[in-house]
Amino acid sequence: MVLRHLTPKQKEIRTNNCADILQNIENDPNVLENVITCDESWFFQYDPESKCQSIHWKSPISPRQKKARQSKSKFKAMVIVSSDIHGIVHVDWVPEGQIVNHVYYDEVLTTFV
Repeated sequence: MVLRHLTPKQKEIRTNNCADILQNIENDPNVLENVITCDESWFFQYDPESKCQSIHWKSPISPRQKKARQSKSKFKAMVIVSSDIHGIVHVDWVPEGQIVNHVYYDEVLTTFV
């Protein structure tokens, strides 16, 4: 999460962190091979009508067919994908009702590191 308004102290800390990372890269160009990033996404399942399924014949004077609104998702799940410089290293489907915070991320990271 990136805050919109950073305090001068927060800006200084981020600048120092970036300088440390750049220094590490200069000392060891392969350091990025040891970096693993995580990203989370929501997945939803819908049963939309395909373009072919929605086609129907009508005369120029007949009324347009009414389409139903899209229904709510039957399936909703969060997935955490971890990747390194070579690609995906781990995929974790979050159980329904699970709170995703630093404690959960620690558990996920210890399962594959």
